[in-house]
Amino acid sequence: GSIWLALAQGDDMQRLVQAQSWPYIGFHSGNSTLDEATHQRLRSLGFTVVNQGVGPARVRWMEVRVDGAAVPNTTALMLRAARLPADARIDRRDVYTSGIAGRVMRAGEEITFLRWHHAAQREPVWTALDKARFGRIEIRACYCSVFDECWISHSETPDTLRVDQCPTLAVPFRE
Repeated sequence: GSIWLALAQGDDMQRLVQAQSWPYIGFHSGNSTLDEATHQRLRSLGFTVVNQGVGPARVRWMEVRVDGAAVPNTTALMLRAARLPADARIDRRDVYTSGIAGRVMRAGEEITFLRWHHAAQREPVWTALDKARFGRIEIRACYCSVFDECWISHSETPDTLRVDQCPTLAVPFRE
């Protein structure tokens, strides 16, 4: 009996350690930010990935879809959200991007992968991207814990999908 008890306790300890290192990737977006210098609210679109779990997340890839079709980068995201052709020119001044894939995100860390300040000259595209946040843009990320347990998070559901390993993506999102 004591050997079984030791094995069972060891198993419980392993599960406890894994639970205490569980990452959980979530997504949020907004259309205003606080200016640090002036403490004024600015009209500024932001798309953010956050590790809401208790352990580090090794992000393998991120995928962004607009109307069900994957986009490779922020320019393509803006163009498709505004229903513009892929070769259209847009004003990318005041666009700030950050890569997500390959990053290790500590518990509680947030990374804004796209920040775009409002200006009159980019109004139609900015507004289209703002509206597309609701129902037209989906984001997924595949990430793993330090124990190589992996999940896929999806912006449209709080549930994660447990996977043995992150599948290869046809169109990974790169800033």
